[in-house]
Amino acid sequence: YTVTGFWDVALAVDYQMNRLDADVYLFSYPTRHTVLTALATQLKFSDLDFQASLVNSYVHDLVEDNTPAGTRQRLSPTLMISWQPFNGKEFRIRSFYKETFRMPTFNDLYYTDFRRAYIQPESAKQYDLGLTYIKVFERGLLSQFSFQADGYYNRVKDKIVAVPGNNAQRWSVENIGNVEIKGADVNIQSSWKIRALELGAGINYTWQKAVDVTTMAVVSYARQIPYTPEHSGSLLFAATLDKLTMNYSFIYTGERYNQKANIPVNYVEPWYTHDISLGYLAEIARSNVRFGIEVNNLLNQYYDVIANFPMPGRSYRLTLNFNY
Repeated sequence: YTVTGFWDVALAVDYQMNRLDADVYLFSYPTRHTVLTALATQLKFSDLDFQASLVNSYVHDLVEDNTPAGTRQRLSPTLMISWQPFNGKEFRIRSFYKETFRMPTFNDLYYTDFRRAYIQPESAKQYDLGLTYIKVFERGLLSQFSFQADGYYNRVKDKIVAVPGNNAQRWSVENIGNVEIKGADVNIQSSWKIRALELGAGINYTWQKAVDVTTMAVVSYARQIPYTPEHSGSLLFAATLDKLTMNYSFIYTGERYNQKANIPVNYVEPWYTHDISLGYLAEIARSNVRFGIEVNNLLNQYYDVIANFPMPGRSYRLTLNFNY
């Protein structure tokens, strides 16, 4: 609803029902009723944009057997501001404060070997400060350039994590009482045009320090939480020449630990992959036909995303798509 030319308000209500069935002895057969109510407002001026919202989450679990997770209700506010400090629209500074609430999934709670897992909902307070710069060039080889950077701090209570357990088919899901996350994201994108040749390149980098700060009495205090790399990033490149396309990607994930204790026996090595694809678009019998070939893990690197679960080596895929 538009109150004035610069002030809008909105109200939304969503209802969702989920049910899980399984052929498991003494299974709970849970049903979850979720109601989300959101009240939002926006104030928009020439150089300043302010948004606020309040979301009420109501979750009610029922089971046919065993003990349900019960009823949960949480209010989650969000405040966002975006400021254009100069006359040009290319550069903006943005910031937000957000509280989030996440219920454990059915798999977390009920698909277990012990009737039901006692996992608490996860809640977080998030702070973010970032900037964006997007510039479109009408002349020259460079047609567009963008730069985005964010620094953030999160405080998470009862963080839900899953790590491999004794049963390879059933991971161990647990809460980490308090987690402190400090991080930064950087994203750079560019587009180039050299006559009929169009080029695109992008780079992403994430630094994230996510540590357990529940209690100083345990060995995991102030250590990185399981399977969370401190450094990760990617490099993307694309080229288009008439009907021919080429894409290349490099993905890097830094060292991690597979348990809360950051000791050598739990160390998981960093990994990276190179992937490349070629495509050709042809018109056959008034239909668009796209031929494609992909080579994933080009250098055939051995790596584990999860410890002791090796990922595929070099692989190939041919694709053929018809659009008519």
